[in-house]
Amino acid sequence: MNKLHLSDRIIVIEAEPSITIILQQLFTFKDTSQCMRNGIYDKTKIKNVTLLKKNKKQYYLFSGFLRQLITYIKQYNWKFSIGEDKRTKILIPENPIFNSPNISLRDYQKEAIKKMLYDKIGILKLSTSAGKTLIAGMILKILNIPFLFIADKKGLIQQAWEEFTKIGLDCGICHSEKKIFKQSMCCTIGSISKINNLNEIKVLIFDECHHGGANQFQTFFSSFLPPIRIGLSATPEGNDPFKFALLKQFFGEIVYTVGVNELITEGFVAEPTIFFIRNKVKPEIDWNITEIKQVIENKNRNNIIKKIVNNNSDKHILILVNKQQHGEILNKLIDNSIYIDGRDSIKLRNEVKENIENGTQKIVIASGIFNEGISINSIEIIINASARKGRVEQIQKIGRGLRIKQGKTKVVMIDFEDNGNKILYKQHLTRKNEWKKEGFKNFKIVNESDIEDLDFTSFLD
Repeated sequence: MNKLHLSDRIIVIEAEPSITIILQQLFTFKDTSQCMRNGIYDKTKIKNVTLLKKNKKQYYLFSGFLRQLITYIKQYNWKFSIGEDKRTKILIPENPIFNSPNISLRDYQKEAIKKMLYDKIGILKLSTSAGKTLIAGMILKILNIPFLFIADKKGLIQQAWEEFTKIGLDCGICHSEKKIFKQSMCCTIGSISKINNLNEIKVLIFDECHHGGANQFQTFFSSFLPPIRIGLSATPEGNDPFKFALLKQFFGEIVYTVGVNELITEGFVAEPTIFFIRNKVKPEIDWNITEIKQVIENKNRNNIIKKIVNNNSDKHILILVNKQQHGEILNKLIDNSIYIDGRDSIKLRNEVKENIENGTQKIVIASGIFNEGISINSIEIIINASARKGRVEQIQKIGRGLRIKQGKTKVVMIDFEDNGNKILYKQHLTRKNEWKKEGFKNFKIVNESDIEDLDFTSFLD
């Protein structure tokens, strides 16, 4: 008799050899992480990795795969029964009360909360400005049991802890600059070893969970899986099926989605217009040289950015870079700008955010620390100074400008075509396609010669 033995952490599979052979195939994925070198794709570096594990004579999967496994069992018409079920039973309110002082939840936020309370394990795919931290906080308030909120960046943890505190959650915080220990915690993955009461935790929430394929997270989740697990991200699938499978084995399937078009239609986020500058760059032999010479050190490209800023200096502008060197070059080139990156303290980052919001700082140049999860409502113009193509990165970048405030319902995104370099032009097309797939519709082309007269006021009114 084929059986499944269930626990919070794993699914032990007792099955006929013919079934386990098929399951091995179904849970085997292609790892392409070593295939790209210097802009050249080498398919001989592809590795097949099976996530169906074997321990002595037993096969097992991590418990996030339960729904997918059941789907396969039904699809192949296999006969299985449940053997031992050691999963922790958590009492979930049937009719959760959403009332909380000074908090008004949107309808989709209530639906996301209900869905997650019902499923207990799953991923919420929530577009930027959908209010994922508020949704997480309300779930935790309703459950009222010990939790761990985890992310890879201390800025995300600091922001979540502050929002949770505002809605009345009693929790501690742990990252490199701040440590307050309580039964429930908000903690970076880098500081997780400081938490000594993990055995008491019943709920795990993973913010920006598209990073779940990273080794540090994989190692931690392999040994720590409480009964309720929630992943949060605007882009949980990323663009790599293997990395998404690594996340799903711990956090399950996407159980609820809120897309950007829905939020734009309802007036919850700003409507973006994306401009592509039709500029010229030179060909290079590989990506590394291309990025240095035609992006970071490209005087003409950087001067285009300067001209755009100068022509719109009364606007709140965020310039996003990938490399420290690029940020420093632009900082010297653009008057009244400030550059921040991962080396800067949480205190300085928060000061910069406050200065953007109150208008004392108009022009900010930032590295990847501002690519995701940072709430700044005042941003009117985003300039994508880098030339990377990753789907997650592009969706997260444009998300920095989607938040609305009184008097702001639109945002401008500026990117580059980078004509003349096959690598850069191809990556520009990839970025454009990713934004189209996300549902953005307003695209404009601007010739380099027209930069001097470029004023975005009409696109922001």
